[in-house]
Amino acid sequence: MRTLAAIALVATLSGCGFHLRGSSADFAGIEGKRIFLNQARAQLVGTQVRSQLDLAGATLADTPGEADYSVFLSNERLAREVLSVSPQTGKAEEYQLLFRVLLSIKTAGGETLVDEQQISLSRDFTYDEDAALGKFSEEQLLREELTREAADQVLRRLGAQLSKRTGA
Repeated sequence: MRTLAAIALVATLSGCGFHLRGSSADFAGIEGKRIFLNQARAQLVGTQVRSQLDLAGATLADTPGEADYSVFLSNERLAREVLSVSPQTGKAEEYQLLFRVLLSIKTAGGETLVDEQQISLSRDFTYDEDAALGKFSEEQLLREELTREAADQVLRRLGAQLSKRTGA
């Protein structure tokens, strides 16, 4: 009985278009496309985008002339700002990580599909001197998460533009 219920649930969810966040269905229209990626001024997110394009089934082109579409990433910035300070010690207790990158997308013919859209993300975390090593690890994980999430947004925006063009 449980097996039948599980099969019915899976069939229902897949029939309504449900898919896990971050799965290749988020990047509809990218598979089989030749994409040139200019990440010269956005190495962190560029590395993630390159990996996700590969997973989505896109072919990475070496030059814009060989590509169906060109993705330009620039002005990447990852910063840490103090959010709160202890009134007793005057030391920072809470920080905010801010990640920003600019995205542009063009067709092979030079038509601009996305003109310098900013992707901005942030995460807050507390700091405790008594657990400095653990908090350092937490900060590193948050930095990686911000980069990965920004790359997801780049691919979703690219996928949306490709879907518009193909009418899918």
